[in-house]
Amino acid sequence: MKKRIVSWLLCLCILAAILPTAAFATTNGGSIDSKFSDVKKSDWYFGAVQYVTSHSLMDSVSENVFQPGETVSRGMTVQAIYRLDGAEFSGGNPFTDVKNGVYYQDAVGWAAENNLIKGYGDGRFGPENSITREQIAAVLYRYAQSLGKGFTGNWTYSLDYSDRSKISDGAYESVAWLTKNGIFSGKEDGSFDPGETVTRAQLAILLMKFDQTFGKVSFSFQFSQDDSGFQSLFADYHDDGNNYESYQMKSEYATAPVSNAESKSLYLCSANRSDDLFMGYVKKLEGLKPNTGYQFNITFKLATNVTAESFGIGGSPSDSVYVKTGILSVEPKLEKDATGVLRFSNIDIGRQSQSGEDALVIGNLAREDRKSDNSFTWKSFSTKINSESDSNGCVYLLIGTDSGFEGFTEYYLDNVSVVCK
Repeated sequence: MKKRIVSWLLCLCILAAILPTAAFATTNGGSIDSKFSDVKKSDWYFGAVQYVTSHSLMDSVSENVFQPGETVSRGMTVQAIYRLDGAEFSGGNPFTDVKNGVYYQDAVGWAAENNLIKGYGDGRFGPENSITREQIAAVLYRYAQSLGKGFTGNWTYSLDYSDRSKISDGAYESVAWLTKNGIFSGKEDGSFDPGETVTRAQLAILLMKFDQTFGKVSFSFQFSQDDSGFQSLFADYHDDGNNYESYQMKSEYATAPVSNAESKSLYLCSANRSDDLFMGYVKKLEGLKPNTGYQFNITFKLATNVTAESFGIGGSPSDSVYVKTGILSVEPKLEKDATGVLRFSNIDIGRQSQSGEDALVIGNLAREDRKSDNSFTWKSFSTKINSESDSNGCVYLLIGTDSGFEGFTEYYLDNVSVVCK
């Protein structure tokens, strides 16, 4: 009998040695997540840790350790917000204590350039110093403001925290706005505790809530199959008495004839017979939150064949054809004005080189390689615009050109991307 018991015990020991540790994970207090040995499913931050690591907003400390209770540093905070934004930055930074090559170097430079951080005023940032709840509230709020969000005008919002009087004047607005929008909440005793240092678990919660509340919505149009619902528009022209044929206005889904870079795209052409002529495309973007402010990051490329600094009637066929884009809260309408010119009646796109309330000048059609062989080449454009969605969560993207050149203009539009955040 004793030999049998010893044999069974020996088998158990062998099994314990060869089976993976996860096979012996207990369910007492919540089963341990297979990815992190120090994060249990019953932990209040479990979902947030899964979210920030799966969305690459935060990294683990080691392969299977997250260290949720570790204090967050100022450098770590800025790095996380940098990832949240999805920005790319390779410039320098203004702080003497941020060394080259550290993991948060680019993030600190980006945050300083965008006025999210201020440092200590003596040239130092203190990247390894811990960050408090009211300090991280201030940084997150400045980031929200950079996206066109935050309080405006004479705002009022009463905080119910029992220690609200301890929140510094410089952080009160930040805490109020983040609390109002459900990003920050108080502790179990009803306090905010503005001077308490932030842990990795708390940072994960803040990042998850911010991203889920104000996260990005992306639109991408490659035109590989069709025109993706883009509608052509022509404006600022009058009746020529010949059914408008003298303007040679044309739009179509076509292949851009760019050497070694052909692609399906949207073609436009027209002949300016007066002082100016606008042509472009408009696209309705849906699925945003109603009546919500966003920062729209717009990128696209145009295939152009006109040489920089070339000459023409009334202006240059390259430098005097101005590229414009805008985010509109209404669908643009065309109506004849008192002089019989067909113009936009409900939006302001400006005139030629001038931007309007609803459209910005972001460049011109001059090709960048300065060739004059009449071949087409791609030229990229990008800009950021703060605007607000309508009551149905929609906006209208406008991309086009406003011509000061009295002649024929043509180009192709492709690779349109709009990131809303």
